[in-house]
Amino acid sequence: EQMDFASAEGASSSQDHPRTTQPVTHLEFIPDKTQPEINCEGLRRTTAALKKVTSDIEMSIQILEGSW
Repeated sequence: EQMDFASAEGASSSQDHPRTTQPVTHLEFIPDKTQPEINCEGLRRTTAALKKVTSDIEMSIQILEGSW
């Protein structure tokens, strides 16, 4: 029973894993508590990426408002 449960759990987690981690990977955030310097760098990159996206969205909104 334990073997079946482990394989079923493995199949489930392998399906869920890419979906849940893809956005984080894309933003280059590295959650590793054993290496705080990498974690901080990951947060800096994530913040920079979010600021850029926010800037792009604001620019798009201004363009759309201008086109009305």
